[in-house]
Amino acid sequence: MLKRILSLGFILMCILAMISMTVMADNATPTPSPTPAANQGDLNASLLTSCQNGDSAQVTDLLTQGADVNTTDKDGRTPLINATEKGDLATVQVLVDKGANVNAKMKNGWTPLMFAASSGSADIINLLIAQNATVNIKVRKGTSELTTPLLTAAENGNAAVVGILLEKGADASDLNPALDLATAKNSTETVKLLLSKGADANNKDAIGQTPLFIAADNGAADVLPLLIDAKADVNSKKDNGQTVLMQACQKGFPAVVKVLLQKGADVNVKNNSKDTALLYAVVQNQPEIVKMLLAKDADVNGKLHGIGNTPILIAAEKNETEIIKALLGKNIDPEDFTTALNLAAVNGNQEVVSALVSKGINVEDCKDAICLAARYGKNDVITVLLSKGVDVNAASHDQTIRGKAVGFWTPLMFAAYYGQTDTVKMLLSQKKIKVNQNDDFYGYTALTNASEKGFKDIVQVLVDNKANVNAKDGSGYTALMYAAKTNNVEIAKILIGKKANVNEKTAKGETALSIATAANATQIVDMLKAAGTK
Repeated sequence: MLKRILSLGFILMCILAMISMTVMADNATPTPSPTPAANQGDLNASLLTSCQNGDSAQVTDLLTQGADVNTTDKDGRTPLINATEKGDLATVQVLVDKGANVNAKMKNGWTPLMFAASSGSADIINLLIAQNATVNIKVRKGTSELTTPLLTAAENGNAAVVGILLEKGADASDLNPALDLATAKNSTETVKLLLSKGADANNKDAIGQTPLFIAADNGAADVLPLLIDAKADVNSKKDNGQTVLMQACQKGFPAVVKVLLQKGADVNVKNNSKDTALLYAVVQNQPEIVKMLLAKDADVNGKLHGIGNTPILIAAEKNETEIIKALLGKNIDPEDFTTALNLAAVNGNQEVVSALVSKGINVEDCKDAICLAARYGKNDVITVLLSKGVDVNAASHDQTIRGKAVGFWTPLMFAAYYGQTDTVKMLLSQKKIKVNQNDDFYGYTALTNASEKGFKDIVQVLVDNKANVNAKDGSGYTALMYAAKTNNVEIAKILIGKKANVNEKTAKGETALSIATAANATQIVDMLKAAGTK
């Protein structure tokens, strides 16, 4: 019996020992097995992505699983660079605590601090610098230009980050280029800070521009007072003599021009080519700026280099109505007024024509304008000029036709020569129109002009309005002779139908028949013979 009890006890002890060993085995920390290479690659890729997405919890988990805190992608990006670019302070802290390299460089040289300066995270910058991130790292921006964390922060107009970097030892030699970048951004706080740290408001960049020029080029009106109060020269010039005011006019920034004028910019200073700010503004069609300059007594008679045009001529040529109106009433050269009127007539700008004539241009000086309007078929302009008292038969000789200067031509003669049918009809509707007025030098009439040029409809409307079908020009040619010369059967038919003299002769004894024969105009020859030519 005793043996049986002892045997059972032994068995029980063995069972208890086995249970104890099992429990101990369950509670023991397992020895980690090496991470397979493929799995490691997946972990690293996931870590980079999680940092890019700003998932700090996932980042912590991946690092626990064995992801490499300093892994890189094909461009050299590290998890820390991704988190820094994202502006994710929590993830950056996790990575730094796990030994992330704060000075790791991408293939392009950018470090975490560069990205932090770009994203503008002051807390991340403080954290990175506390971990000995290099403050004055220089990297490529584009193909050749170098940048630093300070310059990057200034370019983004982040005054807080600029301040931290300067406190932490950013190179003082970068103050001036940083000022240029902050100026272009129109960042008043950054500009103010950089000036207080010693940046030079008159420093010139590689192409000779001061911060004021950079402000004018970028429309950065808000920083101008800061720069000028810091002794920036408001009338400074480039090597070509261009001023800050000229640059603002050329770029078309009224707000910049306004500040410059308030701060004493000279409106009449000239560049090396003798151009003024007003000329720049007119060329760029900037009416608001033009008005500002005129209010400061800008010279209205300055001449643009190369072509010699004054502001009003440039405006008239470019059809800049608002600018022309702004210039009216100023001390414009009278001859320029007349030329501007002619240009407005060519452009068909009845509003400007009306304004110019209303400002006192003598109607006698409008002859060229009405003739030009007729030449180019600008009927609205003709209507305005006629309403102002301009003679419908006003003759102009300031033209070149057929390669030679003509005598005095009327609007009707110009319209007929250039095929402006509607204009011819409009002029013929005027009670005082002289349909048979001729060129005082060569003797051309509206009808001979239309016949020579082959404008059948104009010939028809002229003869219907009592044009003399037998009128001769200086060479003795009639409208019928021109039709014969150009073999225009339809016009010849109209003229013969209106009883044109088929036997009329030139001073050389030529007739319509001889002219038609020489031109091999057989149909017209037959028509002339049928009409009784000899």
